[in-house]
Amino acid sequence: MRAVLEVVCSMALVKARVISNHQLKERCAAVLLAGEKECHVGAIIRAESGDRLAGWFDAELVRLLRRIQETGANVFLVSSNLDCYLRPLGELWGLRGVIATRTEVVDGRFTGRLVGATCIGREKVARVIEAVGEDEARAGAAFGDSRGDEELLNYVNEGYWIRRRLPMRRSSVERIRKGGAA
Repeated sequence: MRAVLEVVCSMALVKARVISNHQLKERCAAVLLAGEKECHVGAIIRAESGDRLAGWFDAELVRLLRRIQETGANVFLVSSNLDCYLRPLGELWGLRGVIATRTEVVDGRFTGRLVGATCIGREKVARVIEAVGEDEARAGAAFGDSRGDEELLNYVNEGYWIRRRLPMRRSSVERIRKGGAA
């Protein structure tokens, strides 16, 4: 219960702009992960990632993802969220990889620390280039739904803004950019 309270308070501090998004991620990693076995956390995420999480995702966006995968495109999940939570989803969804905020693991256990910067803004662009190279990154397409996605959406050949509507399962996708950046 104490961990949940610490995370909620940290989220409130981010909203109030007292701490940064990176500090929030550091606090979450320290409170929720420190000392936990990497395999244990992965097993929990895999167990919860089936039908239960499927209902949380916009059905139209899931169909779009599947259509893109059917073309043979290399699809990555790029997020500021912690990599340990997203890697199992990437595996389940058959993605080429996950690019996310990195958590530190030593001897199979989380230290509660992050490795490098939070994967947001310019860092997202840098991490995508690191994963696939500059040419493939520029030629690619990206979908985003937050301010932290803007740099990546403007960097790639085709950027798409996902407009969320209530209820969460109904969104629209709007092309915001076509053509490589200068």
